Amino acid sequence: MVEVATVEEIAGRTDDPGCCRAAGVPAQVGFVTKPHQGLAMLKRALADPAVVFSWFAADSGYGRDPALRRFCHDQQVPYVLAVPVDLPLLDVRGQPLRPDAVLACTPATVWQRRSCGDGSTGKRSTTGPRMPWWSRTSRRPMGTSTPC
Repeated sequence: MVEVATVEEIAGRTDDPGCCRAAGVPAQVGFVTKPHQGLAMLKRALADPAVVFSWFAADSGYGRDPALRRFCHDQQVPYVLAVPVDLPLLDVRGQPLRPDAVLACTPATVWQRRSCGDGSTGKRSTTGPRMPWWSRTSRRPMGTSTPC
């Protein structure tokens, strides 16, 4: 991420009024889920011309949130969001489709394994589709690699 969450967004992490008061969080600030915090941060990044990025990526804690996926799609933000294999999604015809069903019916050649660097428990990697990526400013393909 390009920023730290605001006090209002962090407030959703606790329902202890005393803790919130000690942290300076106003009493009227309510619970906010992490995906909605991410969505608010993404909206601010898109509104700030000084923030330049080509795509948005997040783990399945964010990828399972339909509002975040819909926002990225509607705003034409290229995104890679991990999703659990049993998350019900819709295919291009609006029919229910599970991610594990997509994996089962596509050839291995359409997927690309990429390194995400070292993590706390060793090397991290991800698998994603081989496809072009677009720049936020140009909306044109930047290449065919799949960054993680």
